[in-house]
Amino acid sequence: MRRPLHSLSLSADAVAGNLRAVRQASADVAIVADLSSWATATSALAAAASAGGIDSLIVATLDDAIAVRNAGVGSVLAAWHRPTDDPRSYLDHTVVPVVSSVAGLEEAARAGLHHVQLAAALGSGVRGFSSRDLAVTLAEAAGLESRGDLRVDGLWGFPGADVPAAVTAIGSEFETVVTAATRAGLAPPLTGRLGGVSAGSTAIVIDRELVGVPFGDGATLASALRVTATVVATKTVDAGEGISYGYTYRTSQRSNLALVSIGYVHGLDRVAGNRGVAWLDGVLYPIAGRVAMDVIVLDLGSATTRIGAEVVIVGDPARGEPGIATWAAAVGRTPVDTATAFAIGLCRDRVDLDRRQLNPEGAEGVVTIDLDAYRRNLTLLRDRLAPSELMAVIKGDAYGHGLLPIARAAVAAGVTRIGVLDVTTGLTLRSAGIGHEVSLFAWLLGPWDDYRSAIDARIELGVSTIDQLEAIGTSGASVPARLHLKIDTGLHRNGATEQEWPPLVAAALELERAGLAQLTGVWTHIAEASDDEDTAAAERFRIAIAVAEDLGAHVSVTHLAASAAGFARDDCRFDLVRMGAFTYGIAPGGGVGPADLGLAPVMTLAGTLTAVRASNTGRTGVVSLGTAHGIPAGCPGLLPVTIDGRRYPIVGRVEARHLEIDLGSDDGSAEEGDRVVIFGGAEGELTLQDWADTLGTIGEELAVRVSPELPRRYLG
Repeated sequence: MRRPLHSLSLSADAVAGNLRAVRQASADVAIVADLSSWATATSALAAAASAGGIDSLIVATLDDAIAVRNAGVGSVLAAWHRPTDDPRSYLDHTVVPVVSSVAGLEEAARAGLHHVQLAAALGSGVRGFSSRDLAVTLAEAAGLESRGDLRVDGLWGFPGADVPAAVTAIGSEFETVVTAATRAGLAPPLTGRLGGVSAGSTAIVIDRELVGVPFGDGATLASALRVTATVVATKTVDAGEGISYGYTYRTSQRSNLALVSIGYVHGLDRVAGNRGVAWLDGVLYPIAGRVAMDVIVLDLGSATTRIGAEVVIVGDPARGEPGIATWAAAVGRTPVDTATAFAIGLCRDRVDLDRRQLNPEGAEGVVTIDLDAYRRNLTLLRDRLAPSELMAVIKGDAYGHGLLPIARAAVAAGVTRIGVLDVTTGLTLRSAGIGHEVSLFAWLLGPWDDYRSAIDARIELGVSTIDQLEAIGTSGASVPARLHLKIDTGLHRNGATEQEWPPLVAAALELERAGLAQLTGVWTHIAEASDDEDTAAAERFRIAIAVAEDLGAHVSVTHLAASAAGFARDDCRFDLVRMGAFTYGIAPGGGVGPADLGLAPVMTLAGTLTAVRASNTGRTGVVSLGTAHGIPAGCPGLLPVTIDGRRYPIVGRVEARHLEIDLGSDDGSAEEGDRVVIFGGAEGELTLQDWADTLGTIGEELAVRVSPELPRRYLG
């Protein structure tokens, strides 16, 4: 099997068809695509839109515009202007800046950027100049144009995402902007607002319609976005069995389960457990139990499937597959937010994770990683677990903290065991210089894996099935494979059942006698459903170890617990504890924060205060982070941010690349350019755990949702 275990793709044909539908519904106007809501899928969507005959494109940043040009897109292209942009890049790549202030206009004129577009904020929108700044901005633009310093090519209106585009008030407000521009002496060839046509419009600006989310007039659109994953394991369980962490789901009959390679690290909301459905072999099946970081479980009932089967998470509703709007309704997000989350998660592999830290200049936000805090957490946890060993788990790009820097910090701190989830990550670490003195453990295995390379690289393998053993035995590796056999003690994902366990152990011992393997460990996952359930799982684990020993196995390491159980229960530690979240200062929540455990938060997410405006409450600030960077859409009214240790509530709605905060009457202490901390660990700042507890999730989900394209700055 060569296709990826999970992927996001766009249908250029569907995008082209959607553009034709928009043209039919909005005749006699140009169509401009605003792609700034689409996170890391910008280049692919731009190419599809261009092929479909779009008139003009707007992207979020100059960097995005350059990537679009490098992808061969030749359409008229504009990018939102930032003061740190290199003017030569606009000229070299024929990109037009979109400006929203007098300062932006003056910067463009000084740099010799003779063509600009203007953006006005409508309703509660934060993108563009406000109604208060309307007259002075248009007057400045008209003056620069009359002197020949620049030409205004476009005038756009962007309503707040919480205001429906068809609301009459938004149309009237944009008409006012166009009228004011005309009176100022401006006559841009393209004028339009997002999602609708107003008097004086020569264009309509669209965004979500490109991928098939309906717009106001009910035009028929095709689903262009497709998210797929893969069945990586199957299992049969009895009626009444709890599934996945916490046992929030129990089977109603004897059922076949499918473990599928997608989770919240890939953009699938954790809240989708017991709510969402996925399409497999022509049938919709429910997600059984909680969504994990990298997998979900489907309850197939009496149906069967095969390892390697494709699972459609988002597809074409016309074929019976769940569409993006269906998913949005299931998890309580907007369709754009849902698509953005998948784009962030599933485009992670396209980002150079080792080099992104080198270019924080001009970024919309910066993720600061405190390696000293990480190392202190490792020390505290190793002392807590002793004499058991600690395995530092760095799956999911080290929980969003950066794979290679975190791995190197762990090794420098004396960690000799690292959990990597899959073979590909293990091989990446070996090629980056993590030597054989460090044990790497991978456990999400399948027939698609290169077992020979993994074994030769001394990656230890978590094995659940005889099929995996057979593939390992015939891999042709030059050294014996180091195996950790997994018993299912009640989580009901992968791992051998009680009946499958003796044959699995016997098959591994056959490989050992043939010199092809070394049976190194026995391990399991527990469900952490309750103390009693965990105690029962630990007892089942002890029985499995005894069975293996009776069959002749001599293992050097046994491991059952991860962060929470390993920290709290010495009877669950065995020889080794796999620690992920706690090493990053992410506690279990429910009122228990990192400080309660003696842990230090490692990640700080911060943006910039890009604008300050008068409001009914005093002053409102605009912050340069939004859903495209991983900020949850549901945080306004619930959570504050901090500027110099002082807290300010998030208000309005989080847009793709902006959010608003209420500065109140703060005596002017907050100014444009100030650093705005979303979460961190310094005095006065909210922690990642505060955010997770308030939003009803866990810290890991928020950490891995932070866009991989934001630069990481490493301290220590």
